[in-house]
Amino acid sequence: MRSSYGRSSQRPRRGFGLPAILAAVALLLAVAVAQTCRPLPALSAEPMPPTIAASEGATPPWPTAGSAALGLAEGGIIGVANDNQALPLASVTKVMTAVVILDSHPLKLGEPGPTITISHADVVEYLREAGEDQSVVSVAEGEQISELQLLQGLLIPSGNNLADLLARWDAGSMDAFVAKMNAKAASLGMTKTKYADASGISPASIGAASDQVRLALYAMKNPVFAQIVGIPSADLPVAGTVKTTNKLLGSHEIVGIKTGNTDEAGGCFVFASMPEINGQRRLVVGAVLGQKDLDAAFTASAVLADAAPQTVRPKTVLNAGTKVGAITAPWGQSTEVRPAQDVTTLVWPGAQAQTKVALAVPPAPITAGAQVGTITVELGAQRVSVPLKAVSTIEKPGFFWKLFRR
Repeated sequence: MRSSYGRSSQRPRRGFGLPAILAAVALLLAVAVAQTCRPLPALSAEPMPPTIAASEGATPPWPTAGSAALGLAEGGIIGVANDNQALPLASVTKVMTAVVILDSHPLKLGEPGPTITISHADVVEYLREAGEDQSVVSVAEGEQISELQLLQGLLIPSGNNLADLLARWDAGSMDAFVAKMNAKAASLGMTKTKYADASGISPASIGAASDQVRLALYAMKNPVFAQIVGIPSADLPVAGTVKTTNKLLGSHEIVGIKTGNTDEAGGCFVFASMPEINGQRRLVVGAVLGQKDLDAAFTASAVLADAAPQTVRPKTVLNAGTKVGAITAPWGQSTEVRPAQDVTTLVWPGAQAQTKVALAVPPAPITAGAQVGTITVELGAQRVSVPLKAVSTIEKPGFFWKLFRR
């Protein structure tokens, strides 16, 4: 019997065979493919809205007494002086009367509108107001007069009796019509204005100059209103030819709007002018309240109207080279974002511009010059949007970054 004492015990060797190696390689390849084929992470975008100092232009030559305000169709209110209290409005009140009538009974250019028959009560009121030395327009019982003609008599020669007639025709009573006037004022943001009548003969109809500019800018959007206040005279059925109280109409680029003058209010004038600014005719509106008399109101308004082209001026408020954002890729590449072009707006003393940057970043790659969003500059009623572009290229990441990313 042979002994195994002293002989080493031999066991079969174990190792990685070919199948195991192939399986490991396949697993590694699968992981690599999965890593490199994963969707790329989103690029991060950082808006950087710039601060814009837009204030420029000459300070308006404000009157030394009373209050005043200026407005621009593209800018809203652009300046005020001594506007902290409400003053009697006198016949400037009739601007709101006309606005309420035209809102409730719209007219198109060339349309006369409905016909109203003058009643005995209308004639009695006319005679009473004439006896009180108010501003009136002659009427006769049974007279047939259109809405358009009534508005002409209201705004051109400033007929108090026609203001009262229109108020009752529209709302049934003066109280109901005044409530509509005040509701309209509230909707336009006229926070310092309160109406007590339709004609302005009441000293309780009061307002701020800035409120009257807001109202006038709204009113001048109506082509029928703008046409009426822009003509020097009109022909009415009984009164005949009536002439405007606006002696500045046609001078100083003035195209309207309305005068006012009472003992309590002094001289008041709301004007619209169309000066040339930056090669284009633009609507400028001014209000002058609480002047010594109507001539003083005209003088102050003419000075303001003449100064409008120096008060409102064009300015490049944002250059194309301004950095307004950045885009960064997780693999280290980045680019600045800049406007594709300069932004130019109208500016005035005290103007404040607001900017909004909206980045719409596509997935990589991004080429230099690609549009990646918009920037909007808002100044008054002006709103200018321009595209944003990437300054540099952001390429897709390399193989090893995609392989070893987390």
